[in-house]
Amino acid sequence: MATAEERQQRLDLASRVAAWLQANAAAQKFSVETHQLHRERLDLTFAHPSGAVARVWIAPSRPDEPSFSASGRLALGFHERTEGAATERLMQSLSLWLKHLAERGALDSLFESDDAAERPAGRLYRGSQVEVRTTLACNFDCLFCNSDEGDVANAAHSPERALAISRAAFEEGATTLVVSGGEPTVLPWLPEYLAAAGGLGFQRIVLQTNGSRLASGALLESLKRVPALELLVSLPASNQSLLERLAGPHASLQAIVDGIRRAVDSGIAVEVNHVVCKPGLQDVGNIAPFLRREFAQGVQRLIYSFIAPTGRAAGAGADLVPRYSDAASPVVAALRAARDLGFLARMPEYCGIPACINPGLHEFAEPQRHSESLEVPAGKFKFAHCPTCRLNARCSGVFGRYIDLFGRAEFSNVA
Repeated sequence: MATAEERQQRLDLASRVAAWLQANAAAQKFSVETHQLHRERLDLTFAHPSGAVARVWIAPSRPDEPSFSASGRLALGFHERTEGAATERLMQSLSLWLKHLAERGALDSLFESDDAAERPAGRLYRGSQVEVRTTLACNFDCLFCNSDEGDVANAAHSPERALAISRAAFEEGATTLVVSGGEPTVLPWLPEYLAAAGGLGFQRIVLQTNGSRLASGALLESLKRVPALELLVSLPASNQSLLERLAGPHASLQAIVDGIRRAVDSGIAVEVNHVVCKPGLQDVGNIAPFLRREFAQGVQRLIYSFIAPTGRAAGAGADLVPRYSDAASPVVAALRAARDLGFLARMPEYCGIPACINPGLHEFAEPQRHSESLEVPAGKFKFAHCPTCRLNARCSGVFGRYIDLFGRAEFSNVA
């Protein structure tokens, strides 16, 4: 029997699930009218301006119970729905979300009877990578931050929890461990956790950081001893004034530079990530030359990520999020210039510009292996015409929030 505290935790999770599904359903012009949690079932009612209604349920999957779709231990079905293309698209979209959430353990503790609640929840990606969010605290205040208290199924606020998530994922076949935040380096127990995680056998351990604390001798010495460790350092801008505008008054470009330099000098591999957003669009072309001036050949890998309207940035408007079509040309130019400077430059498929926007993106867009097919994660969706696009298998879709801001006119198939 669940305690009152456990019941409240389940109710809170059900509310978050309803909010996640609302964000997805909005792209289909549906809204969540009601949600009700039972011991072994979550009921939700979706309504469309046309009058179409879908009353759906999410529950532990059972072989003898028919459902619309099933993902691992969870199933999606409907009590009733208005027949038509609108509700069919909604159900297909919800199925993708359910699969995404189930794979990442986000719903493990939703139902009292679900024995998955005992499994530590990491954020699994393509079956080979797990992300552990060690903290939501940060010494920067980035406008484009995608961390949010509403999406912390993979949160680990102690070294024991972080290690349990990491070990469970490794035993399930994960080969890459991504340690994220907030800013992980503010944690006094980070070295202890990384040392233990390094002994599990991951092929890669990627520490995501703003780099500002890497110049600390004690921290750097502990990082040097972690097997297979790499750093992914965020560089929002190439000048101090723009950095403060994007990351807050406490952000220091010199601290980031000093941290990267110390890491490079210590032999730790560093990849730099630059987030493309509207206030910094004119700075995109300056990032690669800046890195070459500061670090010569010490930094070889560079990512240009497009702002993801999730987490804190979910409420971002057109003043922060540029149109894909406005950003694509300067980003392609920056990618080509970075390549000419000797960088392995790329745009990630999840936080990137869909390659259909600009042909120049094709050569830089992940995955580099054209045969690798991608799933559509929660918060993103594809259009009805996408399956006929030549790049469909290499595209993870478009954020629903982006469509809310700018509509669908920019997107077309690549023949």
